[in-house]
Amino acid sequence: METFEYYFPTRIVCGPGCISKIAEEIKKARVRKPLLITDPGIIRAGLVAETTKSLKEEHIDFAIFQDVKANPSISVVEECYNLFQKESCDSLLALGGGSCIDTAKAVGILKNNGGKIMDYEGVGKVEKRIPWMVAIPTTYGSGSEVTSFAVITDKARKFKAAIGSPLIIPNVALIDAELMVALPYEIAASVGLDALCHAVESYCSKMATPFSEMLA
Repeated sequence: METFEYYFPTRIVCGPGCISKIAEEIKKARVRKPLLITDPGIIRAGLVAETTKSLKEEHIDFAIFQDVKANPSISVVEECYNLFQKESCDSLLALGGGSCIDTAKAVGILKNNGGKIMDYEGVGKVEKRIPWMVAIPTTYGSGSEVTSFAVITDKARKFKAAIGSPLIIPNVALIDAELMVALPYEIAASVGLDALCHAVESYCSKMATPFSEMLA
C-alpha cells in the first residue's frame, strides 16, 4: 500500500435540531459578528428564520447575504465580500448547499488574502487562513462543509475554477437532518445521486485509501 495522508480538521456537530447550537458555537469562538450567506430558496423555506432564532435570543449581531446562485460567479463573490466589509463582519456562517458554502470560503479568502478571487485558482495559493467559519449544509451532495476546495464560476471563460487549500476548510459543520427532510423531491433525488457518485468514485479511484473506502 502506498503512503497516504488523512487530514480532517472540521469539528462536526451532528443530530436533529443541532442547528439550535449555532449561538453556542459562536460564543465559543469569541467572534463578534458573522455574515450569514445563503440563497433565496433557503429564505423561502424558512430555514434562515430557524437558524437565526438562537442568534436573536442570545443578542448576537449578524448580517445576511441572501443572493447566492447555483454555481456562484465571481460577481456574486465580490458582492458578498463587499457586504462583509460594509457590515464589519469577522466570521462566516454558510447555510445552504455547496454554492453557499463555496461562496463563504471565497469571501474568506478575499478578506484575509486580498486581490481577486481568481488569483487563487488552483491548489496551494492561499497563504492566510480564512476567518472562523461554520457550514450548515441543507443538501447532502457536495460535501463542501468539510473539504479544502471551493468552486467559483468564471463566466468570461465559461469555466468553473477550483480553489484548493487546507486554509479554507470550515472550522465547524452542523449536520442537522431536519433541514434536509423538506427538500423538494427533484433536489433530493439529484443530491442523493450526487452523494452516491462521490461514494463510488472515492472507492474506485486509483487514489483511494483505507479511509476513503471505509467512508464510501
